[in-house]
Amino acid sequence: MESQEPQERQTGILFCEWEYENLYHALEICLQNQQSISIYFCLDKYFLLINDNQSNLQLAEKVCLAVDNYPPAFLESQLGYQVPSAINRLGNCYLEAKEYHKARECYQQNLEITPKLVGEEERQKQLWMSVDYHQLGRVAQELREFSEARRNYQLALEISLEYGARYDSASTYH
Repeated sequence: MESQEPQERQTGILFCEWEYENLYHALEICLQNQQSISIYFCLDKYFLLINDNQSNLQLAEKVCLAVDNYPPAFLESQLGYQVPSAINRLGNCYLEAKEYHKARECYQQNLEITPKLVGEEERQKQLWMSVDYHQLGRVAQELREFSEARRNYQLALEISLEYGARYDSASTYH
């Protein structure tokens, strides 16, 4: 589904559609056993490609609700990055649905969680925080809170530039 070739991407979408029930059931098992949620990211990509934000929002809410009950040891493990990644995707779904206050809560929650990740290098954590600040800027902009938007965009830019992520800063400049 991430191929640059349109035919291959369509094939990936078709396979995901055919295997959706199996993928969803496997995700439920992972959530019950408090294991990796990597399957969720596949389903998230599928919903993005077919432009089904409502189903993606429902799935993201379910995943984030389940992940909230994971033990703190999971956040400290090598898979801990999956928690803020899932919350970020939930925030994106809320933003797409114009539920700005809920989106803001997700991005702010990530800013609290990300520094606590143990298995990641500092540069990566800072770049993820830059994304959250950028998204907070988008939320504030949509709510016409322009000074807040500028502050968040500026924080995103400072982090991106400090850690040499010039490409990432382009969307924030835009």
